[in-house]
Amino acid sequence: MGNQVGRKSANTFEIICHITTTKEFVPFSQLETAVNNVIQSFTGKDLNKLAQFSNKDFSLEILTRYLSVMINN
Repeated sequence: MGNQVGRKSANTFEIICHITTTKEFVPFSQLETAVNNVIQSFTGKDLNKLAQFSNKDFSLEILTRYLSVMINN
């Protein structure tokens, strides 16, 4: 589709992550909180209209990279 936005449609993504750390031990509750905070910011929103994705052809790869950066912060 190039830079054209297609018809608006609802999508559900299943994201499977392999998570490693080069730092100290990270409690699961801390990781769970970080993931939930990022995911909640997308709930009920058109991802194509969010500032993070507005200048890109939205794809699952772009979403995954964004999630990785945000969860690591």
